[in-house]
Amino acid sequence: MSAKTVFLDRMLTGALLAGIAVVSNAIVMRHVNASLDITQWQENTLSAGTINIIKKLPDRARVKAYFSKEFPPEGATYFERVREVLNQIERVSNGKVAIDWLDPNKSDVAIEARKSGIAPREFPIPRNDGYEQVSIYLGLDIRCADRSPKIIPFVALDNPEYDVARALSSLSGEKPVTIGFLTREPGAPPKMPGFDMPPSPDRIFERFREQLKLQFKVVDLETIKYGDPIPDDVSVLILGKPASLDERERFEIDQYIMNGGRALILDDEHDIDIQGQKPYKKIDTGLAPLLAKWGVGISDKFLVVDKFCEQVNVQMQTLNGLQQKRMGYPYLLSVSKQSDGLSKNNPITKQLEGLTLFFASPIELSSDKPASLQFETLLRSSELAYRTAEVENTRLDQELERRMMSKFDSQTPSRQTLGLAIVGKFPSAFAGKLPPALTESRPTHLQKPAVDDAHRIIVSESKETRVVIVSDADFATNAYIGQSAWIFLENAIEWLSLSQDLSSIRARNQVRKIRNFEQEALKATMGDKDKSLSITSSDDIQKKIEDFVDKNTKVTLDARDAADAKRTRIKLFNTLGPACALVILGFIRMFQRRQERRRLALAA
Repeated sequence: MSAKTVFLDRMLTGALLAGIAVVSNAIVMRHVNASLDITQWQENTLSAGTINIIKKLPDRARVKAYFSKEFPPEGATYFERVREVLNQIERVSNGKVAIDWLDPNKSDVAIEARKSGIAPREFPIPRNDGYEQVSIYLGLDIRCADRSPKIIPFVALDNPEYDVARALSSLSGEKPVTIGFLTREPGAPPKMPGFDMPPSPDRIFERFREQLKLQFKVVDLETIKYGDPIPDDVSVLILGKPASLDERERFEIDQYIMNGGRALILDDEHDIDIQGQKPYKKIDTGLAPLLAKWGVGISDKFLVVDKFCEQVNVQMQTLNGLQQKRMGYPYLLSVSKQSDGLSKNNPITKQLEGLTLFFASPIELSSDKPASLQFETLLRSSELAYRTAEVENTRLDQELERRMMSKFDSQTPSRQTLGLAIVGKFPSAFAGKLPPALTESRPTHLQKPAVDDAHRIIVSESKETRVVIVSDADFATNAYIGQSAWIFLENAIEWLSLSQDLSSIRARNQVRKIRNFEQEALKATMGDKDKSLSITSSDDIQKKIEDFVDKNTKVTLDARDAADAKRTRIKLFNTLGPACALVILGFIRMFQRRQERRRLALAA
């Protein structure tokens, strides 16, 4: 055989093997839903919550995906992420979700999309030292049986799985979640045809409400002080910076929880304006008797200050005049994973990166707390925190540290509890008592309660229910609510409303971090051993330094080699795995057919 023939034979063999690998990959990936996700929190894999939601669908769901065919290169990664999420949902649904990909560039498709409430969005794209506006469709029309269709005008690019899962969940027939707000804000402005009156600036939770309205039904509870019970259809009660709650309001809150209601309590014992434009005011929330019955106390004498705090810009007087300086503000608590301030187990905080609290009070548990309740710390300060009685003059200046330290309750720093999750059977603060009398006359325009006080049944212990308490409300107000605060609040609401399928997905919009194989290899090699250099005398200092450097260099190089080897194995698996799987399946099928022919021959 000539050298040319051998060369052509090898080239043909190589081409055939490459073709087999490509075809087998396509076949296997078409019929097998398997992949290796190397992100830190498995963000590229559908969560168990999404899969559970799909299983609960009463019928087949049809999804019309109005996606622009040409996506700007600057956003192609996000577009592919959305497409991959939808493809994964279709694959794992076993036929319960069918997706139709529609091109809105066609005029008839664009008209259909607009009828469904899906319109393009304009995005500025940098082009030639300027910006070009590009129109992009990324909307979904989801329908299931005779349910009202769910329209997503534009899929959230940061967390598309949550957006789609939430829409599918609403089609599963579960009871819609109603959120009740009880605050001391002014009432909402009256609705006027053709004109939306702006809310009062004193409605400090208005941004919070508006965001919730995108997912839930939201109602303001303004009449419980007149003897109206909190409605049974309120899934979660939010107590936002309550002040001067009277006995009747405490009673209605108590009985709501006794009947299985869930509550998110955003407590605030101090009204402090960070800008210094309003005077300090202490808040008497009126919640203390209820919290004490549950074994919880929130101090109105102290605020928590922490060296793990937010940095702010301040104007400082120097010899050169006023200059801007960046300083840590100890009253602005940075609760983060870095300071071990977030619960690692509860779905509310499990994947939250951090949260800023403003002028938070310490939470304490009494020694005689009810045995029927379980307490979990959701939020806490770092180990470098103190409790200070300096609550009035919190202005950030050169004297702040001295003022704080002079009013420390202890000179030893310690962790302070800032947020709690409580689960169990709650005792009533009104067991064996009559409903308290109204402190204000009931307005004549209100209908009488369905059950008068003489026939109210006082429940002395709740069934199993849940309450979340945070010793700060400012982080949820219009002025300070941000992405991390919103993630925490929505996770809390979904955990309280028992929508754990969604809460397991909600926090997945953090930055996707690829696993650091090198760090994993270093940890596996060195464990938790002390990696520092210990020198007891000057005699062998040079030798110890050289040995220390050589040892750490060798370990680092070994870890790098191990990481490279793991990456290579993953690449080989992705390339050859499907082909090998197809070959193995072929041999199994061939063996089964031989067995079948042998059985038929024996039977004949």
